[in-house]
Amino acid sequence: MRKWGIELLFLIVVIIWGINYTIAKYGLEEFTAIEFTALRMIAAAWAKEQISLQQIIGGVIIFLGLWFVKSEKFEAELVASEHISK
Repeated sequence: MRKWGIELLFLIVVIIWGINYTIAKYGLEEFTAIEFTALRMIAAAWAKEQISLQQIIGGVIIFLGLWFVKSEKFEAELVASEHISK
């Protein structure tokens, strides 16, 4: 088993990377890029160590606040461009 240890580890890494692209492809069909990235980061943080519900709620509030600011800025740019084009 020791002889094949490194090769087996390389094979596992290749399989994980291959699966990651497939998951990303289907994930981006269902979510926007920022939503999918947020879900991945939450899953990675949760798997690494147990974080409290309070920390999760705080992160969600910050994420939603930043998302709101981004969407308001985008709407303002659309309104401004409509007035300029008229």
